[in-house]
Amino acid sequence: MIDDIASDVRAQAVPSPDGRRARAGFWLVAAVYALVMLGGTLPIPLYALWAPQMGFGPFTTTLVFAVYALGTVLALMVFASLSDRAGRRPLLAAAVLAAATSTALFLLSHDVATLILAVAVVATTLASALSRPTTAIA
Repeated sequence: MIDDIASDVRAQAVPSPDGRRARAGFWLVAAVYALVMLGGTLPIPLYALWAPQMGFGPFTTTLVFAVYALGTVLALMVFASLSDRAGRRPLLAAAVLAAATSTALFLLSHDVATLILAVAVVATTLASALSRPTTAIA
């Protein structure tokens, strides 16, 4: 009888491999989510510094934010069910790759067109690749 109780306690104390894998998956999703969100939002304060260098004013700044909003909405409508078909891992890998691409575009942007392209890439990345992982974190 005591052996049965002791084995039950030991079985509960050692996490199952599935539990460890689920925790590792959670932290991977959370890390990619944070990385992509930071990569998408950190350039926003730089618009004020880039405006004189690139020669744009308030209307162009509004246009950049509109591209971000429109890109996010369109990507959500088009790619929202993509993780059901493709799986979470490929989407997380694509999110990291697209975040790196948008970061490179932000760093290389010397004109408004490249800046708008970078914003469109980051908006599409955030919406399409991270809509499902958000539910995994929550």
